[in-house]
Amino acid sequence: MSAPAGLLFLLLASSLPPAASAAPAPPLVEAKRLNSRVFKLLQAGRHAEAARLAVRSLNILEKNLGVNHPRVATALNTLASIRQAQGKFVEAVGLFRRALAIRKKALGPEHPDVATILNNLGGAFQTRGTLKVAESMFRRALAIREKALGPRHTDVALSLKNLAEIHRLQKRYSLSEPLLRRALDIFEKNLGPGHPRVLNNLNKLIIDFQMQGKIAASEPLFRRKLSIIRKSIGTGHLEMSKTLNNLALVVRARGDMAAAEKMLRASVAIIKKNLGPNHLRIALTLTNLAEVYWAQGLTKKAEPIYLYALRVREKNLGPLSSQVLLSLNNLGALYLKTKQYEKAASTLTRILGIQIKTIGPNHSRIATSLGNLGELYLRKGELVKSEAYQRRALRIREKAFDPEHLKVAKSLYDLARVQTFQVEPSKFAESEKLLHRALRIRRKKLGNKHLRVAQTLEFLSLLYRISDRTKTGAKYLQQAKAIRKELKRGKNK
Repeated sequence: MSAPAGLLFLLLASSLPPAASAAPAPPLVEAKRLNSRVFKLLQAGRHAEAARLAVRSLNILEKNLGVNHPRVATALNTLASIRQAQGKFVEAVGLFRRALAIRKKALGPEHPDVATILNNLGGAFQTRGTLKVAESMFRRALAIREKALGPRHTDVALSLKNLAEIHRLQKRYSLSEPLLRRALDIFEKNLGPGHPRVLNNLNKLIIDFQMQGKIAASEPLFRRKLSIIRKSIGTGHLEMSKTLNNLALVVRARGDMAAAEKMLRASVAIIKKNLGPNHLRIALTLTNLAEVYWAQGLTKKAEPIYLYALRVREKNLGPLSSQVLLSLNNLGALYLKTKQYEKAASTLTRILGIQIKTIGPNHSRIATSLGNLGELYLRKGELVKSEAYQRRALRIREKAFDPEHLKVAKSLYDLARVQTFQVEPSKFAESEKLLHRALRIRRKKLGNKHLRVAQTLEFLSLLYRISDRTKTGAKYLQQAKAIRKELKRGKNK
């Protein structure tokens, strides 16, 4: 009986001599295809699908190459990175450790590929908040890379940056700064001044300076960044807008309002050109511009800009957003400052309404809005209304905070102020009690030589003088004057 045609073909084929260079085995080709698909899925953010394919690729490689093959280590590293992105920390660490052991055995403990796994493992511990372990991993990776690749290699800069980040997370800015400077120098020389990694490092250095209170020292870095952006990606890029905005805050801090205004207006123009006049991003820059005007006393210029920022936030986020509240707070403060009391009342009432809807009527933040309304009606001379708002604020704060919290002290003080200005003998006893409570809390929390202590003593003095206890009033006034004198002397040193 003759063999079927298909079988005959296979038999004949098997009898042929092997080709000089055989093609890769089909399973390994499949593994390679799967791996390529994995990276495409990761780019699309489809981690679950990527994980399934990565597992299939790993199984193929283990079956065909053995569990200790370097390609298996690479597959383990890929799968570990996916698990980390999925928040599966324990599984990710286990996979990274397996990959590390394979590479150490296959390549030796000082190979750069070993450093890559150590770096990734350190990153996993960093995301978990286990910073000491992460630091140890990053240091080992850095030592290997410096030895194997030389001190000026880009991978060395990556390790420096990672180690700096650990210090930054622990607020050890004096330790992170030199590492970032060194990484910046390597990136700039190897990748060019306009590379994203150069800009990223500059940003981190700037943050380090600002977190250390070195605001002035950050200005040259901002200007350096501006120069890089101009040369590499152009003056109309959104990164230019962001940098101008941030630099404006620095120059404003040193009092150069004209320069700050110019930078902020340029930033606004770039945002409008790229994103349109109503993009959410413009609101923050507009707010900063308004504050520059306000700092110069130019409130008539500030008001329409605050209103513009408010409209943008309302349009993009809705009327109940926290950013809308920020804009309303800015406007409310401006209206109080400029004695536009009707506008202030409308704005502050709206703020209160939004807060009641979003966080409930008894939240501690409600007390702040009630206090602001109380202050408004005090200034308007509507003392009964003012007292009602301040009492509500006090009740909320006494429930929300410890009895000796500074915010409780503020409400005690504010309520007593309203009652003092009412000049009603029936309320003197309560006002006295409130002010003494506020004084006791402020002394305990702030010390005896604080401005708020002096202010409380001054109102006690006023209360005693109004109620014909002039001797006691004079005593408290002298205490207040002594504190202010000492504070002024300390300020002038």
